[in-house]
Amino acid sequence: MSATLTTGDYGHCREDDESAIRPDGTEVLNMLGRLTSLVVSGKYKFANGYLLKEKAKLAPYVYLGLGLNNMSEFFWTNKTRANEGNYTSLNGGIGARYHFNDKFNVTYNLGIGRFNNDNIDFRKSGSNDMFLQSTLAFGMNF
Repeated sequence: MSATLTTGDYGHCREDDESAIRPDGTEVLNMLGRLTSLVVSGKYKFANGYLLKEKAKLAPYVYLGLGLNNMSEFFWTNKTRANEGNYTSLNGGIGARYHFNDKFNVTYNLGIGRFNNDNIDFRKSGSNDMFLQSTLAFGMNF
């Protein structure tokens, strides 16, 4: 089991028929808001002594869990691009940690999340909104 807290920008590319300039003359940006996520997940580590040595330099893993997410819309003063609030999600992904030595490591994680609704970006598509998250982290073991 693990718990992670991340924050980053949430957005999408403009549709072909969506104007690049608003009526007030300001540019339409792709970012919709700030997404902060707390995810509790189960992780399967391949460096478990069976597939790879437990002390392997490269330690890949997969995970699946549940997330609690907060969407805040600070990019837009008119609050028309993202539906602010708290949402739950089902999250999963893959990653790998490289151990430089016993104390320092670097981790790359690629995850996908599926929200519990289809209205975060004010666009109804018939399926719940989703997001892709890429994380690079530097770590230190105590």
